Amino acid sequence: QGCVLRNLEQLRATANLHLNNVVQHEARCAYVILIMVTWWITQPVPLAVTALTPVWAFPLLGVIGTKDLCALYLKESNMLFVGARVLP
Repeated sequence: QGCVLRNLEQLRATANLHLNNVVQHEARCAYVILIMVTWWITQPVPLAVTALTPVWAFPLLGVIGTKDLCALYLKESNMLFVGARVLP
């Protein structure tokens, strides 16, 4: 019975560590989103800087890697939109 209880305690501790890690990532992502919302509404920095905040903030906070994040930002459709905005 002691072995079963010890295994249950280890399983619970492992589950809590995994849950805490997931919650931390979600909390860090929510923090960046709240910063972006605040910057979007009050506009202390240009909107382009606000839009690119996740590119530097997510890797810095460990939410997602730079390679994976930039792959999302540099899709063909996004580059087409940026090119259309750059041209007069």
